Amino acid sequence: MSGSKPAGRLGKRYRIMWDQNHGQESYYNPPMTPEKVAQAHFGFFEGTPVDAYMCALGPDCGYTVSYPSKVPGMEFIVDRLGEGATIGNVGLWRHAENLRQLWELGHDPLELQCREAKRLGVDFWFRLSMNDWHHVDTEGQVYRLMGSRFYEEHPEYLIGREGVAGWPESLQKTMVWFQDYAHSEVRQLRMALAAEACEHYDVDGFAYDFMQCPGYFKCSNPMVPGGYDPMSTAWQNYDLMGYLPRQGNNAISIRVTKRNPRLMKELSIEVTDIELEIRYGYPNGPWCPPPGFIPRT
Repeated sequence: MSGSKPAGRLGKRYRIMWDQNHGQESYYNPPMTPEKVAQAHFGFFEGTPVDAYMCALGPDCGYTVSYPSKVPGMEFIVDRLGEGATIGNVGLWRHAENLRQLWELGHDPLELQCREAKRLGVDFWFRLSMNDWHHVDTEGQVYRLMGSRFYEEHPEYLIGREGVAGWPESLQKTMVWFQDYAHSEVRQLRMALAAEACEHYDVDGFAYDFMQCPGYFKCSNPMVPGGYDPMSTAWQNYDLMGYLPRQGNNAISIRVTKRNPRLMKELSIEVTDIELEIRYGYPNGPWCPPPGFIPRT
């Protein structure tokens, strides 16, 4: 939950942006009616100062989404359930089973949320975790339904044990299982999903969440006294992260203009809480934000 929104192309501020990282379908036994989906996500908003709602594209998204995505490498969580993928816990089963039944009856859960937001006068945003590890155990094995073949079949995309050697020990246990944004395939997966989602749904904004699981590049060289080694691999990826929001913005612009010209004038892009730290790809030095970059305060 965030308490502010800098004035940008939307030309207004939000009193509260409600960040829903994991859909409420996990907390209800199937079946859920469309009315229950709307109530579960928005029933406590009416009369409150919530001005914008950031909807998760999938649980801790991640690598699975709540609609039949056509993005290569991104998977519909209902398909994974049907294919017999490891579920992990009853909450994820409830989530996927509720979605399965809703879709079979012709109800798109994300569209239901979008409509309810509009009815309440709340701006509707999507949010996307830019890296995630909620699907893997301490040995890197996918043990929850929100994993994916893209993750399992490409261990070469991981930051990996050698790649975390230069990071502080406190970060190594989690960052070892993150995917390395030095690979164009890893970056493209996120950018393509953002563009697809904004083309399919009538959104008011899109939030790239870099802070859900902060860590994006290998750092093979240990830290040196007084700071980081400027020759480390992480420093060398500085430009990739600087241009990532711009690339995503451009991809969204191209896709949504075809569907809804109005949206291109009003869509706002937010990159959450970026700190100028090397483990996010931003060295401690001058950095010029790309067009469309709106830092959260």
